[in-house]
Amino acid sequence: MSCVFCQNWQISQQKPELREFKPEEIIETALKKDIDLIAYTYSEPTVFYEYMLETAEIAAEKGLKNILVSNGFINQKPLEGLIPFLDAANIDLKAFNNNFYQDNCGGGVEPVKRTIETLAREIHLEVTTLVVTDLNDDLNELEELFKWLAQINSQIPLHLSRYHPAYKLNNPPTDLEKMKKAYQKAKKHLDHVYLGNAIIENTADTYCSSCGRKLIKRKAYQVENMLDQNRCPDCGTELYGEF
Repeated sequence: MSCVFCQNWQISQQKPELREFKPEEIIETALKKDIDLIAYTYSEPTVFYEYMLETAEIAAEKGLKNILVSNGFINQKPLEGLIPFLDAANIDLKAFNNNFYQDNCGGGVEPVKRTIETLAREIHLEVTTLVVTDLNDDLNELEELFKWLAQINSQIPLHLSRYHPAYKLNNPPTDLEKMKKAYQKAKKHLDHVYLGNAIIENTADTYCSSCGRKLIKRKAYQVENMLDQNRCPDCGTELYGEF
């Protein structure tokens, strides 16, 4: 997959300097640096599935957490083989129609939907959708995506990211008003919605799905956690996830 609008193309579409690390070396480095989790990401980790699986298995044995960041294109059997060693995942759902995938990414949406449905039953899952000007920014189509995700679990966090011109696409940046409208539509169906690449007040914060109390305040990489052992301090509702 080589999306024409890739927002991280400098990492994902470039050939890095070749350095070889055995899975054991990665785990050893993490333990020495007091790092308690490993994220498998740029570029698409299913490309190096066997390497990821071996590393994740050793990491889990050593008490480290494993996080998958993926486009969701993986067959069911290898996904099921990986899940026992995963603690969380973030899957890109790039649009809600096959034409978008075929024209801009390759493949289709159904395998990605299947991956999301499978992971949602097993581990902590979050979903990211990049809203690209004139390509997948139709609000009605986006709302169908929101409804579908809510049918699986309305607690799944959804990250709506604002597009900016990058890699091979020069469409204008996503209109901020449209991002706000998409956010409001998503909030009608999902409990936890966040805007990325857009500085809009309160859209990066986490709220209690029962009483509306602000539970986690975020500003860039500054985080203020007001939870009481994973629960809202006002009404006691447990928040989806681990904190």
